Formats: sequence, structure tokens, C-alpha cells
Amino acid sequence: AGDLWLVANGRKVYRRPRDGVPTLLTTIASDPRYVPRSLARTTDGVLVLRNDRGEVVAIDPTSGALTTLARPEQGVRAVAAFGKEVLLAWPDGWSRARPDGTEVVRVPREDAGDAVGIGGDPATGTVVVVAPDMTSCFSPEGLVRWQEQIGGSGNPTVRGDHVVVPAGTGGRPLGDGREDRTLYV
Repeated sequence: AGDLWLVANGRKVYRRPRDGVPTLLTTIASDPRYVPRSLARTTDGVLVLRNDRGEVVAIDPTSGALTTLARPEQGVRAVAAFGKEVLLAWPDGWSRARPDGTEVVRVPREDAGDAVGIGGDPATGTVVVVAPDMTSCFSPEGLVRWQEQIGGSGNPTVRGDHVVVPAGTGGRPLGDGREDRTLYV
């Protein structure tokens, strides 16, 4: 397997090679106000970070170049890497974007539910959006493939024909009201 990437408070990013020691990447500017919420990595190696304020940035770990994909006031709920692209769950739907900020497709809320998680598998052309009361599957272009009345509370894992949906991380609006941790496959 590859390297392990970690992000800490202050937007400090560490890279840990297999069987190695984590090393701070000095190319990435730190931000003392930054509190991490999630980290993803595209197949091109671009890091996608979301903080506690809802800001989402794409960072080239080699150069440190940073591109803002979402500002805090836009209210991004979740983010995931999707091959060379990025999936973003918004209060009004979801989108697929390039790390340079170019939006490729945007799907409105009526087809996506009140998203709390997003994930996908570019090899099968599958995007899955998780809401507290529903899980929806889309094509990368935004066409609905199926919807199930099984909700969740975070990003799904999608590989081939399998979808794993986490549930049980607390109350609404970001959770499903369940305190027990459950995984639906």
C-alpha cells in the first residue's frame, strides 16, 4: 500500500511512508485557526481538506499551491476524492469538481436528499450520497440509478457493486439520531 497522510490542527500535513515515520510537509502553509474535519487524496496526489468551518481546499503537496473549492458560508457537508476529481455534498445537492475549482456537474437537492456523506467509485461510474433517511446512487453525470430508505451519518465507502454506509453518529442535522454505530452493506 501507499503512504499514510495525516492532517492536524493548524493545517499541519504529515506524510508517513510505509514502515516509516510521519514527516511534516513544509511546503503547505499552516493556519493556526485550522481545525481538520476530513482529508482525502485524489489519484493525482492532490490533497483535499475540509475544516470545521466548512472550508474545502485542494492542495498540491509538492508545491503547496492551494485552491479553495468551498467557502465556509456555502455550507459543504462532506467531501471525498473521486479519481482525479472531488465530490462535494452541499445543503442544496451535490457536485463533482476538478481540484482547480472547475465544477463539472451539479445535482439539485430534490435528487440528493439532505446530504451528510458522499463517496464514489470512478472505476464503476458510481456516486453515492448519504442522507439521514436515504441513500441515493447516481451516475457521475447526476442521473439517479437507485434510492434506498436506509439513511446514514457519514461518507460511504464504494467499491464495485458494494456500498458501505455508516450510521449512528448523533443527532440531526449532521447525523441520523442514532447513538449506536452501524454499517450497512
